[in-house]
Amino acid sequence: MGQMEPAAARRMADGLWSAMAVEPDEMPPSTGVRALWRTSVYQPLERASRRRILAHRSPEPFLSLRCATQAASGDGWRRSERRFQGVMGGEASEREYRMLVDGEVQAPLIMVAGYPRSGTTSLQTVVRAAFRHHIPELDTAEDRFSLWEYPKHTPTAIASLASGGGSDAAVVCAVRSFVDCAASLVVGRGGTHLVDVAEEQARWEAWLGLYAISNVHVIAFETIRASTPLALAGLVARLTGSEPEESISPDDTFAGLMHALGKGDPDSPQQSNLPAPRRAQALADARTWVLEQIGLETAARLAADYSAIPFSIDPAGTEDPR
Repeated sequence: MGQMEPAAARRMADGLWSAMAVEPDEMPPSTGVRALWRTSVYQPLERASRRRILAHRSPEPFLSLRCATQAASGDGWRRSERRFQGVMGGEASEREYRMLVDGEVQAPLIMVAGYPRSGTTSLQTVVRAAFRHHIPELDTAEDRFSLWEYPKHTPTAIASLASGGGSDAAVVCAVRSFVDCAASLVVGRGGTHLVDVAEEQARWEAWLGLYAISNVHVIAFETIRASTPLALAGLVARLTGSEPEESISPDDTFAGLMHALGKGDPDSPQQSNLPAPRRAQALADARTWVLEQIGLETAARLAADYSAIPFSIDPAGTEDPR
């Protein structure tokens, strides 16, 4: 455990921050004076304010002008609610960015990442519980996505962090076969009509090049599912060279830690990836549907891509001497 190199800390912070921009809500169609006001006054002020906020600069004078014009139109939003509008997690995410840049996070930064439904929530739970000084995340009263949590499903942001952080970054990636991921998405989202298989396949494949980066440690979903929090904390410690700061009991469960930390949704039969008998048949049906959508030839190619991934720990739990 040690201090980060300042330039690496800045590069990692910028890599994570790149995923935090939130697009403004789409406005309903309008005509006449209202349309002219939106396109000529409100939207230019909003864009200028957002650019400065995302550049870690004061949004003035655009924020004040925007608030004044909105107040004149009868809008009752508070100014404080607009100060970090456009940033996922708001003001707390900006403070987490500063934490990282100012050297308040111990090296290496331990980042959990991966395609959705691959076990990242269980991994994050263990890192939160045992390696708090290695992550840029503040405890806040409001429920939000942090600078450390939100970018985990964005491969470009994770690649930027891994490449820019050098020895000060340790990325632990959870990986699951595409068909199983897509089936879990169907169950988690609530139906096949909510999953575009072709789009999700492209997103899954976007991760493949990232796994070969030297400070990216790859763990199979099966390894995570077969582990206890205590065993997984030991695995993270070995892969990242970091000692756990808090002990995890042999009796601790993923669901129990999620409840204690106030993160995750372990009780949901749809959203949670924790074992649940009620979900088994739904997953089997969804898997059949996914295979019908992609066809056997594509399924075989994706399975081969999965087999070629350079796992740091193979699915059976044996360390790979890569």
